[in-house]
Amino acid sequence: MADLQNISAFRPGNERDDLRLTRKEISRIVYNWIGVDGGYLGSFSYASHDRFWLEVCDQAVSTGSFSGTTRECFEATLLTASAKDQVLVLRAILDDYPPLDAPDPSQPRFRTEKLHREILSWISRIETGTTSVEVGLRDCRAWR
Repeated sequence: MADLQNISAFRPGNERDDLRLTRKEISRIVYNWIGVDGGYLGSFSYASHDRFWLEVCDQAVSTGSFSGTTRECFEATLLTASAKDQVLVLRAILDDYPPLDAPDPSQPRFRTEKLHREILSWISRIETGTTSVEVGLRDCRAWR
């Protein structure tokens, strides 16, 4: 079972650690992709949250024994997860929560195509050790 009491001290020691998700990236996944309602994470119940970690990462997590919400447990567990497990979680989240067909005017930053591309770049960074930058192409005629 994941020990969530001392999460700030736990960072597995390997060279991929620097490539793992940051707290800011995890926050963006939670608030701008999955969604939070009343402090709770998306459609996750305590039981479905525990099943998610077991089925996706073969990791036993007991949300009920965590002194906080499912959101807080998810953030803590994802922060301490190995690089491999972080990639598995990101892919599973993208499968379970696809991009919106059309932007929601009341939540302009929620589940956007731009954030989708950014999450895919996080996966690539963790898997390959390289980062990518999105650039826009200008009309080449302007340079003549």
